[in-house]
Amino acid sequence: MKETLIAWILSLVMAAGGAAGAAPGSGTMEIFSSSYAVETPAFPEMAQYPDDEAMFSGSENTWEAWSEQQEARRKAADRYQGKLDDYLKTALPALLTPQKGSDNAVCSPVNVWFALAMAAETANGDTRKEILDLLGSPSVEDLRETAVSMWKANYCDDGATTLRLGASLWMNQDIAFKEKTLQTLAKDYYAASFRGDMTDPEFSKAFKQWLDEMTGGLLKGNIDQLDDFNPDDVMALATTVYFSGKWAAEFNENNTYKETFHGVKGDTQVDFLHRSSEGVYYWEDNFGAVEMPFTKDGSMWILLPDEGVTPKQLIDSGDALAFLNRNWDEKQRKHLVIDIAIPKFDVTASQDLKETLMSLGVTRMFTGAADFSNLTDEDGVYVSSATHDARVKIDEKGCEAAAFTVMMFTKSAMPPDERMEFRVDRPFLFVVTGIDGLPMFIGTVNALK
Repeated sequence: MKETLIAWILSLVMAAGGAAGAAPGSGTMEIFSSSYAVETPAFPEMAQYPDDEAMFSGSENTWEAWSEQQEARRKAADRYQGKLDDYLKTALPALLTPQKGSDNAVCSPVNVWFALAMAAETANGDTRKEILDLLGSPSVEDLRETAVSMWKANYCDDGATTLRLGASLWMNQDIAFKEKTLQTLAKDYYAASFRGDMTDPEFSKAFKQWLDEMTGGLLKGNIDQLDDFNPDDVMALATTVYFSGKWAAEFNENNTYKETFHGVKGDTQVDFLHRSSEGVYYWEDNFGAVEMPFTKDGSMWILLPDEGVTPKQLIDSGDALAFLNRNWDEKQRKHLVIDIAIPKFDVTASQDLKETLMSLGVTRMFTGAADFSNLTDEDGVYVSSATHDARVKIDEKGCEAAAFTVMMFTKSAMPPDERMEFRVDRPFLFVVTGIDGLPMFIGTVNALK
């Protein structure tokens, strides 16, 4: 993926301009400093984007610091280019399979990647190899380099952009864990470590509070449904991502009105956002695409399949990923005025990640044959469950998205003349991307109500 900004609302994203969000919130910081805390990460310090007052008062130092920070983020992105391609090509079709009872799908492939990479750090032998094979990585050393670069490129809380990444381990106080591994996870994955009594409801409460704050409250209902810890649990491994971005060109609320969406289960009347603005329209053999940029960083891409083609076909064929990797013919793009009409949507999905990963060849970690000897010398430790939840929503102002993954370890220029209409009134694919185009979130919308 090139340095040019992309926005895979594939499913939520890594960096995009937006409402300033808390880097961890005050409640999260209380957890970091609580008696449960063992290792706490050092979050990157961010130069703040100069506000209007600073811009006009000649605060050159402020602007220079922010500009240097942006350049450093882009250089960090260059260091992992192409390293996630094999993983995305293999995993996306499975991650975007709608769950039972749902027509739509949404996931954060980056969020799942971080959880798997951390699991690989705790594993050894064939257990580690299966994870590395899925991630397309030769070693955990390579994973660490990629993780550090992804963090430095995408983590952002500069007052103009909010892209917050999180990771944590919640460990049984009665079990001995290997300090070196915990330190590696804190240093290279910015993972916090906590230790407590798995039978104490307050420890479970602190875990859920951490998840809720690190996902901006967007997935509270899903988090509340998670089981409390039990005495057999060895550890919970969790990763999160939260994104909030404002459109570079907002939609006027007065231009929002009901129109027909032609979903897989019939037509429905839903609110459509409308806007006319300059942009570039891209077309391939079986879909068209437009980019909706956020302020400062990132974009949301909307890929609209041709009649008779489904969003799933774009994913399964690899066409969507190839497009997002900028593998397109320059002749198949045109700069013009685009009259876009798109539904205001709010898509949430929860999936059994254990089932998905097993279908992708990662099986040993879920069995008694699992080897997590890099985590603890306890016998019989395996991953009993893995879940992934994600949500993406858009309105006139912008986009907000969040995701979490939890693995439970258990023991037993001039305006153009041309114009076109881009009417998203049938099933489509969306992707949210970050500073370098890495897909943070991706999803499909097949039905609305």
